[in-house]
Amino acid sequence: MKQAGKFVAIALLILSLLAVPVVQAGTLRKGFLFTQARSQLIKHGWRPVNIHAGENYEYFGTETALIESHIYELESCAVDRPLCIFNYRQGKRCLRLVTRGEELPNMRIESWSSRCPPP
Repeated sequence: MKQAGKFVAIALLILSLLAVPVVQAGTLRKGFLFTQARSQLIKHGWRPVNIHAGENYEYFGTETALIESHIYELESCAVDRPLCIFNYRQGKRCLRLVTRGEELPNMRIESWSSRCPPP
């Protein structure tokens, strides 16, 4: 019985490490201000990924305001909801943030994943 308990503990530890390898502990929390999270990510070595570099992607609405604020890691913003997607990379690891809000000072983290942006 003790062996099973150790196995479960080790399995949970490994799963927890795999679930949150994306960022430093405490950097991301749902509801956290995007501008503060972005600053912390960059401080911890995450680099913005401009997936639209070299293409003629047409920004509009909230997207235009973000690009004008030099937030080039923007993938896109939804038209029907106040959600935007941003991409970062640290070595071979990826971070994809989803924010809620239509104005940069009020945008908050909604969710995140370790998915890499589309090629």
